[in-house]
Amino acid sequence: IWAHVSSPAYHASAMDGYAVRAAETITANDTQPLQLELGAQAQVVDTGDPLPGWADAVIMIEHVQPIGATHIELRAPVAPWTAVRPLGEDMVATELVLPANHVLRPVDLGALAGSGHATVNVRRKPRVAVIPTGSELITMEQVVQSGVKAGDIIEYNSIVLAAEVEQWGGSATRYPIVIDD
Repeated sequence: IWAHVSSPAYHASAMDGYAVRAAETITANDTQPLQLELGAQAQVVDTGDPLPGWADAVIMIEHVQPIGATHIELRAPVAPWTAVRPLGEDMVATELVLPANHVLRPVDLGALAGSGHATVNVRRKPRVAVIPTGSELITMEQVVQSGVKAGDIIEYNSIVLAAEVEQWGGSATRYPIVIDD
């Protein structure tokens, strides 16, 4: 399965905060806080929002102080791509998502959906019939009711074989003992 789309499909904010140009924050420090103008130098973003084309970092909302309705103040610079999920961080369009013959796990379903797949072709689980044979075989129920007599063999191979089939990804059906004929 190959990815139809990238995830995320755009540079996305990884935090609630303010999208900024990292280079404009370089002088911010505790003794000389920096003020940025909302709209021109900083834009409110929520987690998952696309970054404006001019922005390359996000300052967490907890790391700024609003100054009125028009500015924010910060006391530390941010590096480029801080708190940003770049386009294709999880997967890139045309990238291999799952190889052939892969047994699907819950996390794989998320990867398929995230890469633009609503459906996927799968193989049905192999169905296996387990039929114990032999006139000497008795069931566990018979053991409980009547006990084991000389010549009786408790039939448990079908339990083991069915469990192996299930462990290997198949679907097993155990049938009643078939006597020798």
